[in-house]
Amino acid sequence: MKKLLLPVCIFLMGCQSGADKLVYREWKWISVDLERVCFSVNKNDILDYYYLSSNKNNQVNELLVTGSKSLHLSYPDTCINIKLEKGYQYYSKYTLNGINYRYNFFIDNNWNVISLEGG
Repeated sequence: MKKLLLPVCIFLMGCQSGADKLVYREWKWISVDLERVCFSVNKNDILDYYYLSSNKNNQVNELLVTGSKSLHLSYPDTCINIKLEKGYQYYSKYTLNGINYRYNFFIDNNWNVISLEGG
């Protein structure tokens, strides 16, 4: 039984910390293009927190971090100018309308954004 427990825990947790996956368990896409990411394009949405990291050089690289201060942003301020690089995985978490979301994605060498849902 103990031999089965460890692989099951790793499968359920993925690459994120277990705490993040519990707090940010809702999955919601963000808009990603060559020069920016948008956590929402709806003017009625309120963005209070965002975080974006990559796995460049096989380590966590924090790209966008808001800290603990609540932002209270609405579109178009929910879009952040940032040039992402192709060939890497990205992990985002954000709070929109009081709900914590996450979205993980990969940008391939042709600049296709591929959702890594469940990761």
